[in-house]
Amino acid sequence: VLARRQGPGSFRRRILRRAAAAAGLEKPAMAVYHHAFQTAGGGQKYALRFAWELRDLLSPFVLTHLKPPDGIWDLHGLKGFPVRRTAAPGLGTARIDLKLAMGLSPNPLEAASRMAAEAPFLLNGNMVAALEPRSDTAVFLCYFPDLPRKAPFHAHEYDLFLGISRYGARWARRRWKLTPSRLIHPPADLKGPGGPKERIILSVARFEHNKRHFPMLRAFHRLLGTEPRTRGWRLVLAGGSESRDPSSLLRLHAELMRYGGMNVEILSNLPEAQLRTLYARASIFWHLCGL
Repeated sequence: VLARRQGPGSFRRRILRRAAAAAGLEKPAMAVYHHAFQTAGGGQKYALRFAWELRDLLSPFVLTHLKPPDGIWDLHGLKGFPVRRTAAPGLGTARIDLKLAMGLSPNPLEAASRMAAEAPFLLNGNMVAALEPRSDTAVFLCYFPDLPRKAPFHAHEYDLFLGISRYGARWARRRWKLTPSRLIHPPADLKGPGGPKERIILSVARFEHNKRHFPMLRAFHRLLGTEPRTRGWRLVLAGGSESRDPSSLLRLHAELMRYGGMNVEILSNLPEAQLRTLYARASIFWHLCGL
């Protein structure tokens, strides 16, 4: 059955690796799947940190689609794992759009599923419900069920369905009819240098449409015009941006110019050390992403 599902070559490699692990010749492999690994973001960091903590027991590798830029591990703030790439036909070339997978047949993530099956452990690191689990043990990390439950849908087939918050767990039950096996909160590891707080409102999120940067700009512009106590305050928008598709970042800069610049900074792809300093200096953290 496994040979039919995975192909004879993949099946043979899987058996050989299991035998090597059982003999103590190598650690069992773990595929860490993330469709947007090429951009630095919170979801990416959580999945990679999850795998990093298991490195003494398992041998992780990243499974993704697009070629990551040079220096991507510095942006993620971790030492690197091997990276393997596979096709995702029909889901884009500049960025992978998972909305395009809904209703497609055959499943555009079939190749990724087969490649992940060569490892006995799979960590689905960004709520990609279209990825069918075929490893011996498969774990699904669900931050928030942002896409509707629509075929191809395999999230319910994973051995562990993990949430990161009670809020996300409520929405998983509501939208996907799934209850997390347990909650594992993301590590809070961004403590920066000490010092006085400044009049900075900080937002950290990837530069893409669903992170709601445009409503932030509009709200901050209204606040500056109506609230005298905002004098001297600065809005800093920091986040990852894909070099292949900088359209969201360019539109954000254009929107800022429409408001005359205001007291706003847009900072993309900051090294971790600079990001920690921003967190330490900011008085307010602002996150607007959600329904």
